[in-house]
Amino acid sequence: MKVGKKINISFLGIMLMLILVFIIGCGNKNSLDGVWVNDEYLSKIEFSGDNIIFSGMGFTNQGKYIISGNVIEVSYSNGIENIPFARDGNTITFGYDSTQFYKINNKKNRSTVNDLAGIWQLDRIESSTGDVVKRFEFFKDGSGSMEGVSVTWKTENNRIMVTASNQAQSFEYLLSGLYLAIFDRNINYCVIYKKVEY
Repeated sequence: MKVGKKINISFLGIMLMLILVFIIGCGNKNSLDGVWVNDEYLSKIEFSGDNIIFSGMGFTNQGKYIISGNVIEVSYSNGIENIPFARDGNTITFGYDSTQFYKINNKKNRSTVNDLAGIWQLDRIESSTGDVVKRFEFFKDGSGSMEGVSVTWKTENNRIMVTASNQAQSFEYLLSGLYLAIFDRNINYCVIYKKVEY
């Protein structure tokens, strides 16, 4: 009798371990859920369930994904792309050029006032059809200045809204580390700023 109980307990233990390994192994897709960013290219990848969204300086591309070994297969509306990837903790290496993205805790580009407050200097112009502000300062209280002109600013729905002399402008933005991309897809406008003072 005692031998039979030991066998049943051992069998139960092995089955529990196999179930645990199966759950961990098959659940690794969800471990990617969240936002992964790359400072150099000011781009991000957002995983949620089986959805994937790539976004960067003025572009967004989304689809469905599955993981097969060290490849992410992404299905877009116009086709399928197989992208090499590897994960090491909170860093993923993604694509044929081995671009590295690191995981951030927030699910969206929900920057706080503290993240955007500071002095921003023009780093580079990706595309523009007109004049570009070269330096601006945002204060934590929502006030600021752009090249000597007083402004107020706020963020809402991944957009920065700036008001000066009763005229308001609104741009999409992407914040990654010390870099801030401000863009408008409708007019082919994308400018990169670097935070120089906090």
